[in-house]
Amino acid sequence: EKAEGYIVILLDPDARKQAIQIYNKLNFGRLEGKVRFIDLPDGCDISDVNKLYGRNGVIDILKTNRELTLNDRIKF
Repeated sequence: EKAEGYIVILLDPDARKQAIQIYNKLNFGRLEGKVRFIDLPDGCDISDVNKLYGRNGVIDILKTNRELTLNDRIKF
């Protein structure tokens, strides 16, 4: 009830299955609808984004957070 922000899950692309599992475990009860997911491009992690594009690149990636669709959630 008191949570006003979102929980954002951001893991390397090679850990996508684990990230979806974390999403599924967290997105229920009081947290339902407050969990977001960020897909990084294959072969790229957040430190690569920071090195290549700096702070603004990281901020741009963070803005891509979204709720997973049911289809996304059952793929793994």
